[in-house]
Amino acid sequence: MAPKYHRTVKCIDIENIVGGSEFVSNRYAAVKDQIWEFNSPTPHMLYLASGPSAIKNNPLLWDWSEARWFEGRGIDGAEIALCDRILSDPIVRNSSHLLLCSGDHYFCDIVDQLQFEGIDVTVMSRESALSHDLARRVHHLIMVPEFGADEVDRYYDAWNTRRVN
Repeated sequence: MAPKYHRTVKCIDIENIVGGSEFVSNRYAAVKDQIWEFNSPTPHMLYLASGPSAIKNNPLLWDWSEARWFEGRGIDGAEIALCDRILSDPIVRNSSHLLLCSGDHYFCDIVDQLQFEGIDVTVMSRESALSHDLARRVHHLIMVPEFGADEVDRYYDAWNTRRVN
């Protein structure tokens, strides 16, 4: 087993964490704040995945310019793209920690594999998006609050104000 560097790779299934592709534009800023509030070893890499409809005409790509973006098409396309990256990237395999921002069942096997290899995995999800199997398998789980109308409106207004300036 390769030595692990004390660093975190953050992997975000943006559609899952915001509640669906139709909510990406309105909710991604709130999600970004929640992810950055998470204390972890030194962040090293950020991967984001989504389907094409989630990013069409969306400022998300510019706001998260430091991320490596992966597009997946079809059912589970984003999850497949993100899993492929996680499994093939030596940066992930040599990191001490992975923060997975998704509650999708598709990630169960990869979470098992990474934890078996000694990588500390934390899943960040909302209760409404969390697979029961994933919740049972992961060693660390962070539940973030569901979106209320006031929170979404506040972030949406802040983003629109920032874009105008």
